[in-house]
Amino acid sequence: GVDLLHHNALVDLSQNPHLCDTVNKPGITGCLTPGGQMYHFKRGREISGFEKLLLSGIPADQLLLGGESEVQLSDLAGNAMSLPVVSACILSAFCIAPHAAAAAAAATAAKDEAGESSAEEAEAAPPHPPSAAPEPAAAP
Repeated sequence: GVDLLHHNALVDLSQNPHLCDTVNKPGITGCLTPGGQMYHFKRGREISGFEKLLLSGIPADQLLLGGESEVQLSDLAGNAMSLPVVSACILSAFCIAPHAAAAAAAATAAKDEAGESSAEEAEAAPPHPPSAAPEPAAAP
């Protein structure tokens, strides 16, 4: 086992302790959520909202923050996305765009072909015989 009092381990107390990894790898922390309660064993306390901003890669010491409370800073850190994550999402969207456009064009072409063939089948089909049901009598 690992002595948690001598390692920088963070545990999210708001999550089920059986589902989270108690010992973090160096430089890696768990997911920061807006309502998360990250407990630092070596310091013996929950980390502050300012520290959560630093953990998520936001240079909080360089931001011009007003009078935000610790809860608001914690919510900001939990809702934030770091630059590498945003960059990866944008890059993957650019990589997928040509393939998505080609797939959409192929689907449209297939739909058009199916529409033309069903229209040709409808023209070739014999007309329906008139209905055998008597028409309702007109009111006097």
